[in-house]
Amino acid sequence: SPSSMPSQAPSFSIPGMELLDFLKRSSVDGGMALDDRNSPQYAAFEWLAEDLRQTPDLTDSAKLERYALVTLYYSTNGENWSNQNRWLVHGGHDALCTWSGTICNLSLTLVELVLDDNNLVGTIP
Repeated sequence: SPSSMPSQAPSFSIPGMELLDFLKRSSVDGGMALDDRNSPQYAAFEWLAEDLRQTPDLTDSAKLERYALVTLYYSTNGENWSNQNRWLVHGGHDALCTWSGTICNLSLTLVELVLDDNNLVGTIP
């Protein structure tokens, strides 16, 4: 009888694996949440891996900033926010500065996040 092959985890490119390792090293939980492919953190990693294909020269700080915001989006039911205008839009160093509720300085660094009365539901990881 034919033997069943074990299912394999999705494969990522070397840059994708480097990103995953970087995020795990930078995570307060040591990356445990990133081991769960159903977690908001893993969804944010997948989003960021795609984003880096379009904007590969982001600084580590900018990567972590985007990862944190997208994790917040996924963990608080972002698809049902009252105003999710431009959230998860890819590309460009200024992309997250165009997301509703984000306020950036002239250096394109996030300085304020205004999401009150926006129907956030969930737990902030």
